Amino acid sequence: MDEQEDMTHREPSREPSREPSHSGRLERESGRSVSHYGRREQETDGSHLESPRRDDDRRGREPPRFDRVFKSFKIESFSGAVTQGAFDAGAAAWFSSFSLQLIMEEDIHGVYLSEAAKDALFFRSLTGHARDWYRANKDTLRSRSLETLGRRLKREFGNRLTRLQVCELVANEHKKPS
Repeated sequence: MDEQEDMTHREPSREPSREPSHSGRLERESGRSVSHYGRREQETDGSHLESPRRDDDRRGREPPRFDRVFKSFKIESFSGAVTQGAFDAGAAAWFSSFSLQLIMEEDIHGVYLSEAAKDALFFRSLTGHARDWYRANKDTLRSRSLETLGRRLKREFGNRLTRLQVCELVANEHKKPS
């Protein structure tokens, strides 16, 4: 080898990533790279379709079962009720837990749920005022993504006080004797 050849700076490769997505090994379908669950990943020439992990290959196996996510998904229901002494119903914290658990369940079971399936899990996790709110607005809520549902839930059941008002309330609250 020439020293000059070794010292030449090489540009990084502009090839698409060879890493498989979290949803499974990529396959070739009509010139597009797609995951096993139907999501389009990126336009490619098919050169990176070899997966480094053979154990993730689903060919010859039964299709993924989404019912496993529905059976194993357990989260405390959200009612929308404000407990005594609280500023809001805790919609932001509940939705954060809901979406995190949903992502974890998808990863554990190796599936990607559609927006309709996520919506069904969301509705199943509501009770009381929150379920009534969803039923009253179902036409507009069902056509939204999960993130939009979360924003609407937080807007409906979140704190309506400004940060300054919350700070004033906390500052003026007296400690209870122990």
